[in-house]
This record gives sequence, structure tokens and C-alpha cells, in this order.
Amino acid sequence: MTLHNPIIKLYLTITVLRLGGNLFSQHPTLVFKNIDVNSGMSQGDVRTIYQDRHGFMWFGTWDGLNKYDGFNVKTYKEQHNNPLSIQGQLINNIIGIDEHFLAIGTLKGLNIFDERDETFRYYTIENKIKNVRIVKSEGKELILMMDNFLFSFDITKRKFSKIDTKISRQLEDLFITGKFGFNRSEKVIRNVYDFLIGYPEHFGNVKKVLSEYVVNDILVDKKTNLIHVVTNSGYFTYNLKYFSQKNGAAWFVQMYFDGK
Repeated sequence: MTLHNPIIKLYLTITVLRLGGNLFSQHPTLVFKNIDVNSGMSQGDVRTIYQDRHGFMWFGTWDGLNKYDGFNVKTYKEQHNNPLSIQGQLINNIIGIDEHFLAIGTLKGLNIFDERDETFRYYTIENKIKNVRIVKSEGKELILMMDNFLFSFDITKRKFSKIDTKISRQLEDLFITGKFGFNRSEKVIRNVYDFLIGYPEHFGNVKKVLSEYVVNDILVDKKTNLIHVVTNSGYFTYNLKYFSQKNGAAWFVQMYFDGK
């Protein structure tokens, strides 16, 4: 559309300038709200966070599970005389598994929460207490680290199966023999698991870094063919493409943030 009326042109120009001025001159202030024990949290040291499909926020602490609806906090703690309560006070992580259920890994095992009646079902192997960290959800299965070993959990059948593959043995070897930072984040376990699935041929070259340092995170950049590893001794990067081209002449570059 072509505008021929100079008054309309002038009006539109002033309006755009006024809007532009308002947009660039305003500096919105971010307001943070602190949710702590005074707000009803079971404990102040939050280990994990998850938002479910309804928008509710779930916080896992060293002493119980918490649900926040934007106004109030509801806590879920182990009740020794109630088998339908959560089992395990230390919450490792939380993940949604289908329309009505959450999976919660605790120091005692796997809990499945049914939001419809707000009850928990507790699962472990041979009635033994197992420290469960949920690695990821794959379709109707959960991939779990139970103590030092990799298992799958069939969500439909509610049954555990030991994963015994070359990749699972590599991951377990890192867990048992290395300084690998599994206790810090289930996200790290998931990223290493995905790396082993996607690039099994490169495990031997990255094992040194993964086993000799406390790994805080790992990222594979498929666009640049680089693996980025952040550890307690600095940042390492590994070039997948260079390794493939040089027939085994893989290299790591280590960079320290403190200038060493």
C-alpha cells in the first residue's frame, strides 16, 4: 500500500518513533522471589528441579520432595508407616513419564508418583535399597543408574532389566574406577551416555579425561565436530573430525580459565 497523504505519513512516523522510544528507554526490573523453608519448603538445599505439564514446579532436596503451584508449597516426605509415601528423603532427580505420572530417583530406589491420587509406588531390585539416578526416558523405558550399574525400567510392565552392552560396561567402568563427577549431576551422566551411544568408536580417546578428572559437563557440537569437556582441572576440547582424518592421531587441547 502506498501512502499519498503527508499527514498520515507524519502521524505514522511520530507513532513509530514514540513506540521505539518507549521500547528502548524502558529498563524492566527483574524481580526474583525466594522460595525457602519459610515458604514451606522441606529443606533449603535444592538438588534438582522439574516443571510438569501443568506448569507446577517440583524441587528435590536432601530432605524431601516439594511441589510449588505459584502460591504455596506442598511437601512429600517419607512416612515409615505409609507404603504409599515416597521412599527416600534424598531426591536425585525428577522426570515426567506420561500423562499422569512422575518418576523420582532417590537414595533408596525408584518412586513413581500418581498425580491423580497423589500416591507413590516404590520399586527396587530384590527388595534391596539402591541409589537410583534417572539418566533419561526413552519411549516406554527409563534408563537408570542403580548404584554403579546401568538398568532399564519398563514403565508399562514396571520391571527392571540389567543393561549389559559394551556401552553400559564402559559407563560402569567410568563410574567405578574414575574420578568422574557422577555425584554432581544426572545431566552429566545423560550427556556421557548419549556420547557413548553416538560415538562409541571414540571412547578410548576420551576415557583419559573422563576417568582422571571430575567431569562437570560434556557437550558434543555436531556442527564443529568438537567435544567440549568441563572438569575440575579446566576445559578440554577434542576434535572428532581430526581423529578420523589422521587415522588415530587424536588430540586434546586443555585450556585453563585462570591463565595457566
